[in-house]
Amino acid sequence: MRVDVYLNLHKTRQEERKVYSIKNKETNRVERHLSFGFFVRNAKFVVSQSGRNRVIKNNSKNVHAFIRGQLEFGLMPSKESVAYYNPYLHDSFVDFVSKEKLTASSLVYFCEDGKIYYRR
Repeated sequence: MRVDVYLNLHKTRQEERKVYSIKNKETNRVERHLSFGFFVRNAKFVVSQSGRNRVIKNNSKNVHAFIRGQLEFGLMPSKESVAYYNPYLHDSFVDFVSKEKLTASSLVYFCEDGKIYYRR
């Protein structure tokens, strides 16, 4: 199933752990919420610049950044590199260590430690 995965801040605060919304691209609806142990294959890191600009201007959050791809379960976890996004510091998803801009990955893993690992 093709999906957009984004951090759900409301549920994350409620459950005191990172919770991601899984939006089905065919129906354009959130179908489930997951915390960890899932993958996105053929991932694209997407950031809407107009949405990011609204966050910076109004200092209020909105869904403007997500990872798009094929939802998968049961694959072997790969903890190669960590991806992250902060709209106040970067205009795209970046590598945690090198700060290199990320646009795509063959496999992204959402881990129980709350980090997003990606394959280079």
